[in-house]
Amino acid sequence: MVVTSWPAPEIMLHVGILAPPACALARAPKASENRVVESSYASSPTSICLIGVSRDAMSSRSRPRLSVIVVVYNMEREAPRSLHSLSAQYQQGVSAGDYEVIVVDNGSPRPFNNGSVSEFGPNFRYYYVKDANQSPARAINLGLEQAAGDYLAIMIDGARILTPGVLRYGLNLPKIYRNPCGLTHGFHLGYDFQPRAIRVGYDQQIEEALLDSIQWPSDGYRLFEVASVHGRNGSWFNVEDESNFTFLHRSLLESVGGFDERFRARGGGLLNLAVERKLFERSDVDVVVILGEGTFHQLHGGITSSRPFPEVMNLVETFIDEYKHIEGRDWQWPVENVRLNFTGHLPRPSLPLLRQFVDAVTPEVKEKDQDIHRLHLKVAQITGAIHQLNNDLASARSLLATERATSEERLAAVASAERSIQQREAELRESREQLSAVERDDEAMRRELLRSAREIERLESEKHLRQSRRNHMRPVQ
Repeated sequence: MVVTSWPAPEIMLHVGILAPPACALARAPKASENRVVESSYASSPTSICLIGVSRDAMSSRSRPRLSVIVVVYNMEREAPRSLHSLSAQYQQGVSAGDYEVIVVDNGSPRPFNNGSVSEFGPNFRYYYVKDANQSPARAINLGLEQAAGDYLAIMIDGARILTPGVLRYGLNLPKIYRNPCGLTHGFHLGYDFQPRAIRVGYDQQIEEALLDSIQWPSDGYRLFEVASVHGRNGSWFNVEDESNFTFLHRSLLESVGGFDERFRARGGGLLNLAVERKLFERSDVDVVVILGEGTFHQLHGGITSSRPFPEVMNLVETFIDEYKHIEGRDWQWPVENVRLNFTGHLPRPSLPLLRQFVDAVTPEVKEKDQDIHRLHLKVAQITGAIHQLNNDLASARSLLATERATSEERLAAVASAERSIQQREAELRESREQLSAVERDDEAMRRELLRSAREIERLESEKHLRQSRRNHMRPVQ
């Protein structure tokens, strides 16, 4: 075993994986910006939407030292973090001119971020695959067609967040090795392998709380504090786990057949591991594990990472059957007698994970680690519950403010109505007083009329009496 150290602020180990295909990696036809081109990669033409400058449009001067191909599918929550972790703003020791990032959307129901990745940097390009199938093989090959560089990094799962030194160490490999295959270890966010963790309540809400607790992305190496290894047999110094960010030259990838589009299982099945197996079996390949860096998987409904462990094992059996049918040989993993090289550093936040990677660790320490992990998970669950309670409290306060405003409006309306009633009652009292005055005047007039009538009746009576007296006093003729 050859160990190579490279200057860097800290250290840790990582293992990676590639994927084996059997289709030739054809070059892309010329395509201008924002056009649909037909791919010569697949057996049947495939349309992709180009957003950005095509590979052929670049001058030889502007060709990057590294082309990163990232496959995304329905990752509106996860991909922004993954792509930010690939930006020059986040990655240390590199500039945007050193590399390009080709984001291939494998037919998401809605194009990721409305088809724009410019917010992550001028070196990002986006492609949308129309009529995509459930395997990422075609998407990777289309990304390779558009890649301007001859040195590549393949990220088959776009739901993974990188640590800040991955690109720096990956770019150094061709300076040290003639035919490098650079591997990075894969971790799961959360305090257990996610297919097991989801059975005890781990979910995206807890994951959000974990990332908030380390204030990501202020220090990308703190991801180690809230993560777990893929499997129980994983180690810094073996390659039993799959690498989801692998560096290699285009010519090396072509020599092992590239990414075979006959792998059509959901998520690609053993596509990535099949390529890695072929690379490991080559005696002329320098397999290099990058210590102290990694990719951290976010829970997103992935075909294997987001299912209960028993279901995962059943899926693996179907993947193995597909591999046998395509490759014509039995599946064997890990590959034996792989000559490993190492480069990297050991970040302080990764130190607790060393105990999980040391074979000689005592059972007592393992048990304590498990207790600590359970406590961390419980803290994360409580933090998530507090976060939910805070949200509920904010909603209740907002509702109370709305109700209070509505109540104040109602009280104002009631006060206005009361004032209106009081005004009407005052008007009614005034009207009643006026009516009483009229009634009094009417009564006085009625009494006056009655007195006048009686006076007239008296006068008429007196007149009649005088007339009668005259008649009696008149002489008889």
